[in-house]
Amino acid sequence: HVRSSAQGSFQLLPPSSPGKDSTLIAGFGLNPVITEFRSNGTVLCDMHFGAQSAWESGDVQSYRAYKFFDWIGMPKKKPDVAVMRNGDTAYVSWNGATEVKEWLLQTSDGNIENDWEEMLRVPKNGFETVVQIPREYHEKRYLRFTALDRNGRFLENGISDVLYRGHLWTAKIGQQINGRSLSVISIILLIVGVAGALWLLYQLYRQRVAKSCRRGPLRILLRLH
Repeated sequence: HVRSSAQGSFQLLPPSSPGKDSTLIAGFGLNPVITEFRSNGTVLCDMHFGAQSAWESGDVQSYRAYKFFDWIGMPKKKPDVAVMRNGDTAYVSWNGATEVKEWLLQTSDGNIENDWEEMLRVPKNGFETVVQIPREYHEKRYLRFTALDRNGRFLENGISDVLYRGHLWTAKIGQQINGRSLSVISIILLIVGVAGALWLLYQLYRQRVAKSCRRGPLRILLRLH
């Protein structure tokens, strides 16, 4: 429970759809807390926008709290896309956009507007959607993601920057080369190690033979005397 010594607000929201109850928004004024309740008192959302250690200090407060359930977010910034170095997985998000229902993967060989082809549609899943890119699309040089609304229409500013897959393939080939280089280096080190061991054994053998040759003439001289 939160008790505020000053301020506060209350908002009754209509049902979000037929058959559902109204909800209530309580703002705790001097304390940076906003809570949404069901009509039976069940907490739906409890949001703190300031540290609990600052409660009742007035450092962070809200005179009134509102919730606009019909708010629509249409960012001016493009969606963000990141692709793994192996080119198999992409991560796409659009911070602040509320109308995205699907992500459309488009590919092209020439980065020309009329040359873009629809390859894959993926339902939006949370803030950041993970897209597995099929291998049959890896031959395309360019790719981008486009945001679609519930009716399948393109959203304004919803086209991501174009990604050049040549860089991805270069990185992938580099990884393969690095892997092969490690294997070659391991073989070379093994050969060098074996050669070094054989050389050491050979030197020990030479020293032993040399010692044997030196002892032979000495024994003959002793016998003559």
